[in-house]
Amino acid sequence: MKEIIPLLLISLITVSCGGASDISMTATTPTTTTPTTTSPAVTTTTPTTTSPAVTTTTPTTTSPAVTTTTPTTTSPAVTTTETINTSPSNHSKIDLINLSATPTSDLTNWANFASDKMSERTSNILVVTYNIGEYIGEEIPGMPFNTNEVILSQSEIDLIMAQIEQWLINDPCMSKQRGHRNEELESYRFWLENGADTSTHRGLCEETRLVMMAWKDGMETWNLQRFLIHELYHAFQRDIANEYCNDTIERMGRGEHAHAVVEGAADYFTFFTADEMYTDADRQNYDQIGYRSPLNNLFIDALDLINEDGTNDVTGSGIATRAAIMVRLMVEKGWLSHESILDGSFHHNCERADLNPSNPDFVFAWENWFQFENQNGEWRFLDSVLNN
Repeated sequence: MKEIIPLLLISLITVSCGGASDISMTATTPTTTTPTTTSPAVTTTTPTTTSPAVTTTTPTTTSPAVTTTTPTTTSPAVTTTETINTSPSNHSKIDLINLSATPTSDLTNWANFASDKMSERTSNILVVTYNIGEYIGEEIPGMPFNTNEVILSQSEIDLIMAQIEQWLINDPCMSKQRGHRNEELESYRFWLENGADTSTHRGLCEETRLVMMAWKDGMETWNLQRFLIHELYHAFQRDIANEYCNDTIERMGRGEHAHAVVEGAADYFTFFTADEMYTDADRQNYDQIGYRSPLNNLFIDALDLINEDGTNDVTGSGIATRAAIMVRLMVEKGWLSHESILDGSFHHNCERADLNPSNPDFVFAWENWFQFENQNGEWRFLDSVLNN
């Protein structure tokens, strides 16, 4: 039996890629969007209460940001099982099953750092991480994932599945939903056995979330931090698995805008939070001597995306980063609170339902998010947009 070490916030379940350790357990597919050039498109759909809320994101490969506070980065992972107690202000927990080569301590530090930004958390979260090999390219049915070389052994996959199933059985909500639970487990096993490059958040119940992430060993630390922070923020977004909020949005017409708001808020949080993780040495290692601010980097990355596919549509490539700029425009216009995005309170009372095509402020931001320029090395919105 491995030693159980009490720490701060996250209950950890870890296994080495070479074999199993004794385990101590503590007790949706995104809509395909079509770019528009005017107001955000709206489609009316029938609400459903069975499928989980799902946010799926492809990790970015953009430049890193500077830091003021540095979560520790350590040497390769060792096989341990750790239990980390919940903090007084956030009574929910995060559990981690890590079969990647990234040290569990690093993932723990980064997750704690992001979680500590929240004003309040109510969801129990399971994060599953693993490495994949070379790209194969066949699509995973029903999901925007591709197949890759499978690095995990079958026994490791079986162990992961057993741990996930036990976690779900122990959950107050998912323990009562055998059919839903079995459907989810079938999907997870298929992804693992086919080397899926997963990057997804599953809103299983309002207070039950699962994040699954896969990457090729050797991903840059800054990129992996962004990847984890982005997906965790979806698990922190309380209202995206709230039945009342989702019904409200369905009645108003769930168009491309609904997905854009969720993704934009997550990337907005990611850029500003990851910024605090970097040291000057990190910035130098990634050739970012000219770095100015997380907002500057956000503008630069968005501009790269516009140039990449030649469209100013929010729904173009890298929708999360594009939509984060849209969020920023609403912040600078005084229509959204920067602090409420960063502490997650924006998602406590379904405020995102107000960001829809019937809201002229939102439409303005949707149609003008790309109106920014470089002024003496600083990227900012055009005066004509800010003063309109």
